[in-house]
Amino acid sequence: MDSLSKGTVLVVRFGALGDLVLTSGSLNSLRNALPHAQIVLVTKPSLRPIAEMISVIDDVVTLELGESALSLAQRLSKLYPNAEALIDFHNNLRSRALRIALSLIDAAPRFTVVWKKRDSTWQLPVRLGITRYHATQTITSRYHQCIEKLVGIQLAHKEPRLLVPQPLAQEAAKNLAEEGLSGRLALLSPGARWPTKRWPIENFATVAKFLVDAGWRIGVIGDQSEQGLAKRIVQEVPAAVDLTEIASLAMLPAILAQADLAITNDSGPLHISMAVETKTIGIFTCTDPGNFDFAGHHAIAARVPCAPCHYYGRQRCPRGHACCLTNITPDEVLAQIYNPLSARADTSTTCE
Repeated sequence: MDSLSKGTVLVVRFGALGDLVLTSGSLNSLRNALPHAQIVLVTKPSLRPIAEMISVIDDVVTLELGESALSLAQRLSKLYPNAEALIDFHNNLRSRALRIALSLIDAAPRFTVVWKKRDSTWQLPVRLGITRYHATQTITSRYHQCIEKLVGIQLAHKEPRLLVPQPLAQEAAKNLAEEGLSGRLALLSPGARWPTKRWPIENFATVAKFLVDAGWRIGVIGDQSEQGLAKRIVQEVPAAVDLTEIASLAMLPAILAQADLAITNDSGPLHISMAVETKTIGIFTCTDPGNFDFAGHHAIAARVPCAPCHYYGRQRCPRGHACCLTNITPDEVLAQIYNPLSARADTSTTCE
């Protein structure tokens, strides 16, 4: 560890949004272990605004559109010719190609640790829809194990955290005030990359109506591809405000940090919301909340015999009924807001 103490550590995580956010706790642990090291995060360009909010990062290097692993390796070798260590937090074809390219140009760091993905024994049966998937440990724990392997000592676990720059925080507060969203604010995030992770939009609208009647201000967030979902909620609940135009990725953490509550599917905004310490309710249809630590927050999971059926979601239900989407009711979400200590009734459903 002595040779690492003042050296450069390259950390590779190209995507996705939530996964990058989840590395931040382990990177904080790394900083505590190596206070004088230079920590460089390698990611994709679209995630730079988020990477720059991980306060312990000294520099961000991005893989440009269409750039080869060899080209990126050559750039890294010029920028950081004496890098001591590489942490591969992605362990996919692209990150492996980068490691190989660094070796080919004789620029591989002295130490390399690779994030261990989930147990491969169950990957094919889960992907084929034959068996369910239950996480044996959180994703952040597996990131943390990488850090401990590198430094050779046990470290205190840190929760994922993003630090919103003050100018962005002020801009977010101004934008929300201009939209009439001053006061008690709940943000809804109805989107997700995979259709089987999207709780029905009418359920989000039902929750929004109740909260509006209870005096809450409601904003709907999402990227440009999710504007249609936001507009459907606003059509049902005119008091809700579509924030998809102003909640860019750079602005999203700042807007979430202004909220009193976020209600999201299992998607990137879920992890951003918890990382800026906004009370968060995560809705899990076909995936397992056991992948994440919800201390101080709430997760609601579908209780159907076939769920959770995948690691990160599917394009369509392998059994054709998708009843995990309707198993969670608006009342259950509202109960987590107004009576979070109440136990969820056994609402297991037979979907076959």
